[in-house]
Amino acid sequence: MLDIINDAPIYHDSIIGSVEITEQEFENNDVKYGDILFQRSSEIREEAGQSNVYLDRNKKATFGGFVIRGRPKISFNPVYFHNLLKTEAVRKEITNRSGGSTRFNVGQDSLSEVPIVFCRSIEEQGKIANFLTAIDQKIEAISHYIDCNEQFKKGLLQKMFV
Repeated sequence: MLDIINDAPIYHDSIIGSVEITEQEFENNDVKYGDILFQRSSEIREEAGQSNVYLDRNKKATFGGFVIRGRPKISFNPVYFHNLLKTEAVRKEITNRSGGSTRFNVGQDSLSEVPIVFCRSIEEQGKIANFLTAIDQKIEAISHYIDCNEQFKKGLLQKMFV
């Protein structure tokens, strides 16, 4: 589930943790490129139904009982759809459908009722996805730059006051 709440899409080699299962269990719960994974429950309503996309073309993965797998019925750009599912409007629709008091849950039926308005053009979806990916990469680079400068400042302060 930690993979689902991350902002970055999921790739096989970045999956946190693994378990031993039978080949049959793996086949029944396989995750393929473009599958959307939803967190089924959370202690906080705003976190129920969080989603992420699996983008590894070469390796399949599997999911557990606290996750709902969504498999595309129509063609779409998975990065575009990943970003769409993280918008405030879609998140609000999903959380409004979650129920519970101490743990909030969302089910497949309620997820299938979430209205999502999206661009039908795969080409346009690709352009939007590429643009958003470029912004994410820029944010990541700037965050790295800030972290490096903070470490540099700490080092200078230690040398100055020792």
